[in-house]
Formats: sequence, structure tokens, C-alpha cells
Amino acid sequence: MEAVRVSDTSDLLGRSGNYTYTDTSGTSHRMYVKGSAATVPIAYHPTKPATAAVCHSWGRKFWDTVFGLGVLLFGLALLAGAVALAVGTFLGEYADATPPMTQPV
Repeated sequence: MEAVRVSDTSDLLGRSGNYTYTDTSGTSHRMYVKGSAATVPIAYHPTKPATAAVCHSWGRKFWDTVFGLGVLLFGLALLAGAVALAVGTFLGEYADATPPMTQPV
């Protein structure tokens, strides 16, 4: 089944819009989808036609997975660096390089 674009919006991340589709009982439903296609393939369960999902291609799913894993790994690397700096600071690894000030006599 396909949903047809009825309105269009644009933002910094790209285009998106509202799509409508008609279920098997003849009821019309709306859904918000990111993308710029005139129609998008959708799927829904016959007992819950108001809850639909967009059927993306394998390439799109692969790209979304790779991008998500890249963001996750970058975040984990930042977290590991912050933990290493904190542990090093508590263990005195980053002692001040300047000599302590002496009190005048």
C-alpha cells in the first residue's frame, strides 16, 4: 500500500511532510514521514490500521544502522576519554608542572 503526500515542510535536516492513506475499510489516516517522495510504501496490521510504518529499502536501513553505530561509537570514545582523564586526575597523573611557591622568610 502507498501513502500520498498532502503537505510539505522543510527544515535544516531535510524535507518531510504529512501523508495520507486509506485502509481496507475505507477510513483515511494521516502520518508524518521524513523524505521528499510523492508517495511512500507503508505497511499496517489489519487490526490496527491507524498505526502504520514506512517500508524503507535495505540500503536506507543499512545507512541508518551505520550512521547510528558511528554516533554511538563516537559517544563511547568521548565517554572513555572523560573517564580516563578523571581517573588520571584522581591518581595524580596530571601534577602541576610549576614548582610550589615558597613562603618568604
